[in-house]
Amino acid sequence: METPLPMLLDSSDLELADLEVLAKRKPGKLPKGFVWKGGVLSEYEAYQVDQWDKKNRAFLTKEAKKNRTKSKQ
Repeated sequence: METPLPMLLDSSDLELADLEVLAKRKPGKLPKGFVWKGGVLSEYEAYQVDQWDKKNRAFLTKEAKKNRTKSKQ
């Protein structure tokens, strides 16, 4: 079986492609100050985490675009 164990155990609403990226991601690949955690949450806690996740993903996307622009100059 080539499927990493975390992908088999994770019951999230992430797309398969996102799960594959996370499974292949080595510790330390997220920018400093960001971590990946999974856990059992109440519906309200899950809502809060979804909001934080959207905010952080938007921030990381913006930073990645900035870095790509800088590297092209």
